[in-house]
Amino acid sequence: MAQTTRVDLAGLERTIEEELSFRSVALERKHVAEEMAKRSDELVADTESRVRALIVLYRDVGGDRRRAERWLQALYPHRYRFANMTLTDAITQILAEGEGPLHAKQILVELARGGAALWARNPLATVTSLLWRGHRQGRYTKLGKNLYQLTPTEAQQIALPLGGGNGGGDA
Repeated sequence: MAQTTRVDLAGLERTIEEELSFRSVALERKHVAEEMAKRSDELVADTESRVRALIVLYRDVGGDRRRAERWLQALYPHRYRFANMTLTDAITQILAEGEGPLHAKQILVELARGGAALWARNPLATVTSLLWRGHRQGRYTKLGKNLYQLTPTEAQQIALPLGGGNGGGDA
């Protein structure tokens, strides 16, 4: 008597699908790694060219660091927006420009984009501390964990000087 063997087609199909899925993921990872390596080379080349340009700039201004910084601030105003502000003023400015309450992490990102000096070991802790202090002073309203917005009175005080009042203002 001959025995017939039964083949589990569903299991075999599942195994083949898993293998194909594994191989496609591996190929995609390889492609992503190649793209990252290419982009990394481009970033290194861009950074090196910027450093060379900064060295030339520094030499052109006769080694005057302040003059070079002013020149860079004129070229890239968005990157140096908060360079000459205190962190408290910069945070207040960010909250005033925001479309509602902002989380401390969002504020930290905006501070970094604007060129604020964040030299602390834990910049997020610094920002949350300043937000808490401002909340206690009545500058900000706390709406949740690390979620703040300007108080209405503070928003009005900021809106007046920035409005550029043409008529009826104090002289």
